[in-house]
Amino acid sequence: MMVEKTEFQDKTLICRDCSKEFLFTARDQEFFVTKKFHTPTRCKECRIKRKNMNAGPNLSPQRELYEITCGKCGGKDKVPFKPVEGRVLYCKACYKSIK
Repeated sequence: MMVEKTEFQDKTLICRDCSKEFLFTARDQEFFVTKKFHTPTRCKECRIKRKNMNAGPNLSPQRELYEITCGKCGGKDKVPFKPVEGRVLYCKACYKSIK
């Protein structure tokens, strides 16, 4: 049984977020088929913006850092979550040493 190679041609698509046209090249189409990805619905700029918005669970790209005092060495450090009063927290170095 011989597998027929599909000839891809460049396509112009419309971004679902900004409504701008963007090019879905033949090369990109071949890559998407190989990786079993769906056809993109957003332009590159909107994909990057969306990726940055979804940097992690409950995290924004410019997350707020809170200063803490290490419960082991007494040094200062910053953490990406609001500390709970009465809970012992450690600086990065001490946390790694006890982990």
